[in-house]
Amino acid sequence: MTEFAEDPAAADVAAYVELWRALNGPDLVLMRGPAACAPLVASGNDLDVLCRSAEAQRAAEETLRAAGFRSVQTTAAYQQHFARRVAPKRVQTVDLYCGPYFGWGVLGPNVTAHSLPEMTLLRAVFDKRDLAYFTDRYAVADLPPSWQAALPSQIADESPVILGLRLLKRGVVRVDGWMTAASLVGRVESRIAQLVDPPGLELALHGVDGSGKTTLSDRIRETYEGTCERIYMGSSGFRTLPIRYWQSKRGAGLAMSLEQAYRRGLGKLLTRRGYLVIYDRHPWQTKVRGWRSVPVFALNYLHAGTKVHAACFLTGDVEKIHARKPEHTLEFLTDMNRRFSITSKIGSERLLTIDTTAHDADEVHRLVQDFIEQLWTRPPPPRFDRISRWLRRRARAT
Repeated sequence: MTEFAEDPAAADVAAYVELWRALNGPDLVLMRGPAACAPLVASGNDLDVLCRSAEAQRAAEETLRAAGFRSVQTTAAYQQHFARRVAPKRVQTVDLYCGPYFGWGVLGPNVTAHSLPEMTLLRAVFDKRDLAYFTDRYAVADLPPSWQAALPSQIADESPVILGLRLLKRGVVRVDGWMTAASLVGRVESRIAQLVDPPGLELALHGVDGSGKTTLSDRIRETYEGTCERIYMGSSGFRTLPIRYWQSKRGAGLAMSLEQAYRRGLGKLLTRRGYLVIYDRHPWQTKVRGWRSVPVFALNYLHAGTKVHAACFLTGDVEKIHARKPEHTLEFLTDMNRRFSITSKIGSERLLTIDTTAHDADEVHRLVQDFIEQLWTRPPPPRFDRISRWLRRRARAT
């Protein structure tokens, strides 16, 4: 893991400045980034780099991979997204854009021959949908005469969609059908990739009452603040009125299955968006008995039919755990501890077993954090962009 200064914001800026120095070349334009890098638009800490040639793009890719960045599949066929984790709370990102494409496949001017105002306007209209990206730096008078004829003199209050239609109507830009098709197919491919190997992580904290699940989950949320969510998978906390009604009537099993399926579905959605999801109790622990009921069987499969990415089984001396939280008998805790150990093994892809009675809270938190960091650095997932890559090559060939 890369070490940086104590101030995360200053460390990120310094790291991006150093990275841009390594990337910078005559065929690269920094569209957006920290002000210290002198971009077209100073905003945020990540870098948006426009590559004027395929050779410059390949060189930038090699530099980013050598610096520890990982390529992430995107929906836009002309965009490449690179990410690198540098600390539990921070991720550095760099986007490479292959000129002269914008939006869903709009072919702009020859970026090697035209000045920067044209590229900035196309980026504002077709990518950002925010004209301030252009008007904060340039004016319509900075554009060539053919562009000025297609646009009103003042565009600050105009709609980006209307301006895009004006440019298309006047023939200033045109739509590349191959690149548009590649972007549409790429969106489908990226959704498939998110389903097969989500960018986030599911971590189940498993153990009997008193083993420290809630305390540990709270500390993990503080460590990964902003990118971590906790989901309670116990048999309480029903959220919707119909579920609470069924619980009080004869359909308690169906109500619990529906609630658990909802919670697990929420967790899967968050992992697709890159979150670290902490399950307080293993999803398989709350599997409802009653396989003869078809609805219960189907809902059980939704929340307990697939393994979680990883689990931490919190165990130890049952007598000491019972002394912490004597809500159940010692015999009951011993039996549940044995059952939970089996559930953790068969319901998780990766398992970490921790004796919470032999370690203090700080040591347990450190062990779990190291375990999470190992999972974050797993090999890159298989790519599902074969069709969009073929369409992108056809677009560049024509």
